Amino acid sequence: MKHYPSLKLALALLLTAPFFALSVQAHRQWILPSTSVISGSDLWIGVDAAISNDLFFANHVAMPPESIEVLAPDGTLLEKQFVQRGKIRTTFELNLQQQGTYHIRRKGSTLFARWQEGEENKRWRGTLEELKTEGIADKPGVEIFRSLSRIETSVVVGPADIDAFELEGEGLELLPETHPNDLFVGEPVRWRFFQDGAPVSELELTFVRGNDRFRNQVEAITAVTDADGWIEVHFPKAGRYWMEGALRLDATQIDGIAMKRSYTYVRTFEVFPE
Repeated sequence: MKHYPSLKLALALLLTAPFFALSVQAHRQWILPSTSVISGSDLWIGVDAAISNDLFFANHVAMPPESIEVLAPDGTLLEKQFVQRGKIRTTFELNLQQQGTYHIRRKGSTLFARWQEGEENKRWRGTLEELKTEGIADKPGVEIFRSLSRIETSVVVGPADIDAFELEGEGLELLPETHPNDLFVGEPVRWRFFQDGAPVSELELTFVRGNDRFRNQVEAITAVTDADGWIEVHFPKAGRYWMEGALRLDATQIDGIAMKRSYTYVRTFEVFPE
């Protein structure tokens, strides 16, 4: 039987650990299209987005729809249609009229701070602008943490074009050699990972196939990037997969303020039979 901490416990870990506990990621964030490869014209697909214990069963918290953006193959923002946010799941549909790769993603950047005033433990959360305006960085003994996360998936209409992937140079990113929408059981998958635009070594990636609710074992696959940021992995079974990598980094100066950092990268994708 699998056991995952509740969201309340996860938040407690976030606020009380010496630094961001990566175990917080035990609640999986995911964006899942109804299909990741499709052909034709004037197509429609559905998308679910949630934070849950099981993959891909919405059973905990809906992902805010306003935090999700969709980039069409020509780089323009694609409007989400029929958007609904429930308690445990967000859904929307997309009208795909272009050929190529659509990127569906949520990018998050959050600042946290903690300090002590007398016997009282103070905690704060907000933006960099609010941090400066409210003078949080000047609190005696304050510790400031910055969390950067990317939750991504992609949908391809027509041939999979590897040139559809570019680096932005911030946080953890994937620049694939094997297109994430062109994966088959047993075939090698070569992906390269970057931290703030540079290849990242010794990054551990965890892969979990969906429907783990119906397995006694998670059957996770792990891979670690080499000195140039590469991994090569083979998937033994077809299905929908979830991948996550995370880093905890020492404090650095951001806008003159010392901050510890936590980076997370999540992707969902499909693997097809041989």
